[in-house]
Amino acid sequence: MATDKDDFKPGLILFDVYETLMDMSNIQRRINSVLDSKRGFTIWFELLMQYCFLDNCVGQFHPFPDICKATLHMSAKSLGKTVSDHEVDDMLHLMKHLPLHDGVPEALSALKDAGYRLAALTNAPAQVVQERMERTGLISYFDGVMSGEEIKKFKPACEVYQWAAQKMAVPTDDCLLVTAHPWDVAGAHYAGMKTAFIQRPQQMAYPLAPPPDFIAPKLHLLVERLVVTAS
Repeated sequence: MATDKDDFKPGLILFDVYETLMDMSNIQRRINSVLDSKRGFTIWFELLMQYCFLDNCVGQFHPFPDICKATLHMSAKSLGKTVSDHEVDDMLHLMKHLPLHDGVPEALSALKDAGYRLAALTNAPAQVVQERMERTGLISYFDGVMSGEEIKKFKPACEVYQWAAQKMAVPTDDCLLVTAHPWDVAGAHYAGMKTAFIQRPQQMAYPLAPPPDFIAPKLHLLVERLVVTAS
């Protein structure tokens, strides 16, 4: 893990949710199986992000679930497959039941015990994320669960991060975004936040953006550093 801000103690730690806290392996396997391709999930996720970003760029907005469904149909077509609306809904239903990555509750508990405020910032509907957090028990660690849908923008638009900081009454430069997505790191940086990149296998920081303030392969390694800083 590396940082050029070793003594930085954020007033608020913002967490991305999907793949940062929740493990998407189940939905990856399901999509790959339905689309009969080892690249099915990757194709879908790239299209999903592409068309969320399109809405940001052209000043339009479609709800996140609608973009998920549309891009699943597009992914199937690109692979020479056809999927029904029922199959698409069945695949996306898994988003409401994803397991947590190992060690997530313990990591969040350690941060709360060290005196940190935590909040979640996602592109998915806040109600879906909040309900999943309630069922997993994560909700008790968070002071807020926010979605860019509330302002009709998606991360990595700078407005989303700045809105979240304002809503939590914390200066943007006193926030730390924790995420497993390189584009999320870049967006938060340009919005004025500090960033922490949880570098999952086959993920890498975007080389044309400034480097994250923290890099760790596992969440607990980042948390250990933050707890030391808080003590």
